[in-house]
Amino acid sequence: MRTTIALCLLLAAAILAPTRAVAQSCTSSITPTTYGTVDLLAGAAIDTTGSISITCTGTANTTVYACPTFSAGSGGSAGDIRYMSNGGSGNVGFNLFRDLGRAQVWGGAFGTTTAPVIPVALNASGNGSVNGTPIYGRIYGVQNAALTGAYSSDIIATTFTSTTPATCGGSATAANFVVTATYDPTCTHSTATLDFGTITTLTSAVDGETFLNVACSNGSAYTVALDGGLSGATDPTQRHMTKTSSILVYGLYRNGGRSLPWGSTSGPGGNTLGSTGTGGAQLHPVYGRVNAQSTPPPGTYRDTIVVTVTN
Repeated sequence: MRTTIALCLLLAAAILAPTRAVAQSCTSSITPTTYGTVDLLAGAAIDTTGSISITCTGTANTTVYACPTFSAGSGGSAGDIRYMSNGGSGNVGFNLFRDLGRAQVWGGAFGTTTAPVIPVALNASGNGSVNGTPIYGRIYGVQNAALTGAYSSDIIATTFTSTTPATCGGSATAANFVVTATYDPTCTHSTATLDFGTITTLTSAVDGETFLNVACSNGSAYTVALDGGLSGATDPTQRHMTKTSSILVYGLYRNGGRSLPWGSTSGPGGNTLGSTGTGGAQLHPVYGRVNAQSTPPPGTYRDTIVVTVTN
């Protein structure tokens, strides 16, 4: 008797649906790059930081490459320097950089510089994002001649999207962001001692001279006031240098002829000094005179004057 054994094989195959290519696209969202209120008189570079976030769609479970490029900006440019403008004749040079050291200018659509290529991984739904990529801003130093005011530049950010990281190309979307800074009037000043030297007799007046070094924002009007000294003199020609209880009467003046006293009374008929800033140092002579008077006891006589610069 023959026994027949039948061997049955179960064969199975899974047929997967082909991955459907979807056109990729990326958009950018940029935080405003603001410097706030800046002091350009100091002449130092001023830094700030913004950021860019990229959101992409495309074929599920793939990587797309976003390349955000920045225009020169509405304030114009020269070479690889961007400018913010104040709506008039003033401008302030600045730039946007890819690195913390502010060496790689962020461009692509600007000058000869490049833009970063940012890989964005898409999930099973074909969505992905990279958030908070830093944008490093810098206002260049040595711009103390700039006029005061509100400055801005409108930047166009064009984000190219590609499936390869080699170059900035492919489809593109655009967004705008504004770089702003406000330069308020400011002043600095320094003083030097007025030394009348050694006096033996005061049968006639003794003159001396020193300088105030004042630097105020370009185009900014300012006044310089000198107080009445430690004696609180209301007449700028009757200040007191003292040695214990002894006094030496003297005055401070705005002109070499000693006819314009220098005090702290402002307004019409006042005795302060007025000028307009240039953004650089301005030397203002202070003319002193020890009046003819009875010669006091010998010794060293001193007074302290408070200088106030108002703009």
